[in-house]
Amino acid sequence: MHKHKNLLIIFLTFLTFGNLKAQDHLEPVEGVFFMYDFQVEYYPKVREILFDGLSDNPEIRYLIMPSFSGEKVLDINKDFASGKYFINFQVAEPSVWNSIQSDKKEVKVKKIKKEISAKDTELIKTLFKKAILTVKYPNKEMNGLDGTNYYFASSNKSGTIWSPKSGSKMSKLVEIANGIVEFSKNEKTDFNEEFVVKIKMLIDEL
Repeated sequence: MHKHKNLLIIFLTFLTFGNLKAQDHLEPVEGVFFMYDFQVEYYPKVREILFDGLSDNPEIRYLIMPSFSGEKVLDINKDFASGKYFINFQVAEPSVWNSIQSDKKEVKVKKIKKEISAKDTELIKTLFKKAILTVKYPNKEMNGLDGTNYYFASSNKSGTIWSPKSGSKMSKLVEIANGIVEFSKNEKTDFNEEFVVKIKMLIDEL
């Protein structure tokens, strides 16, 4: 009995560890050859509606595409006239997907713009670039019907992950990226020291 119990524990530990390891890297973003039919209409609509007014070449881009709520995008861009950096955070309400399914119902885009320091921008660029360098194909598909796709882009390179499991490196990446989203909504002008330390720790882990 104890032997079987121990084997079960070892198996579950291996399974959990294996799943976490599988989510310690980003995956390639789908190309045109691998799109489902519905994506051929959906993705261009997301770009047309959600990316309205955004740069074609941001310093970084973080795109959130949930299964059942509005798509969100966060960019950091440099204003070359002033030399300052700005966060642009935009949310589709309702979702672009819902619009396509509901006779082209109008989508409104909520927009937030906020200045961010050059040093914090460089820190995030370093994190995103290092995370994107981890991109590789998974051994098996992890997508499901209820979850969120997260996309990370910088320097014309990109990677994605679907609903990473807690404790994986990619879950830490998503947590930090969501922290930048929350930062865009407050009045602070710089990341707090705790957040900076968390970012630097993940840079070292990747």
